[in-house]
Amino acid sequence: MENIAGETIEIIEQKDINERMGEEGVLVKALGPVGFARKQRVVYVLGRTRIHLDEVDGLGNFLELEYVFEDCASVSLASNTDEQRAAWTAVVELMDKLDTSRADLIGMSHIDMA
Repeated sequence: MENIAGETIEIIEQKDINERMGEEGVLVKALGPVGFARKQRVVYVLGRTRIHLDEVDGLGNFLELEYVFEDCASVSLASNTDEQRAAWTAVVELMDKLDTSRADLIGMSHIDMA
């Protein structure tokens, strides 16, 4: 357990993704490979937000914040619900606590960066 500004976060997963899935996981077998990014991932949970810390071979360290909606089926990119506004507020507040700005955001996958 760790603390960020007085809030308790809990580690939920620490596994080598390639070890767990094998070099060719289920999706690769079903859809064919696009590319591979070997990484170590640690996942923390703070409220409804998952905090992913990735160490990607050849690229470095990355932070991903994922807000988990209560009902994913009712959320669309075109809508602007109270829950979506709350999610954005929660993520921005966490970014502030982690001293991360919008300028730090990357809009591509690890594979696209390689």
